[in-house]
Amino acid sequence: MKTDHTTQTLSTVDFPGKFSSQTVAPYIAPDCEVHYEALKSGKLLLPHCAQCHRTGPPSGGCCPWCGGDERSWQPAQSAPVIHSWVRYHRAYLPEFNNLVPYEVIAARFGDGPVLFGRWLANDVTPVIGTEIRPVIERWADGFCGVAFSEKDANL
Repeated sequence: MKTDHTTQTLSTVDFPGKFSSQTVAPYIAPDCEVHYEALKSGKLLLPHCAQCHRTGPPSGGCCPWCGGDERSWQPAQSAPVIHSWVRYHRAYLPEFNNLVPYEVIAARFGDGPVLFGRWLANDVTPVIGTEIRPVIERWADGFCGVAFSEKDANL
């Protein structure tokens, strides 16, 4: 897999509190390490299939559309839009107790994948179809995940 690190650096915010990501971080398979290492550098890289030329989610060892296994890691080619969202009125994990109520966004990137992340604009109700921007959310133990904010938010 080729890696393209020539992407613009995203804003990084700290997850509220001094929590470990141990209960919320996904298992990071070897074929997804590039994605998570790039997040630590403030970059959002996604796998682009050499066979069908589609961009997929940062999981699995092959293209979800054609099964091709030759991929390169490239920056997302479009801004995400809100595909769906949910508001949590109770925390399912203690790390989120002080955030209730909070929203989680399903953001669709025009070039293919849907990524999920916490909505950082607590005082703004998400609207499906609205263009938003990805943000890196860093946990106290160094794990980085994707969160989302308003397109023009000053973070």
